[in-house]
Amino acid sequence: MTRDDPTGPEFTDRYSEALHEVIEAKREDRQLPHAPEPPGQLVDLMAAL
Repeated sequence: MTRDDPTGPEFTDRYSEALHEVIEAKREDRQLPHAPEPPGQLVDLMAAL
């Protein structure tokens, strides 16, 4: 099921918001926003088996 107009409170385009923030920081010669920390510790699936 697809939706042609992804608008409303149930849809938030976080990628576009973050991209806009980076572009504005570069235009204003500010320090770029930091990326969020990766969640938790990664586990090697093959080692776990």
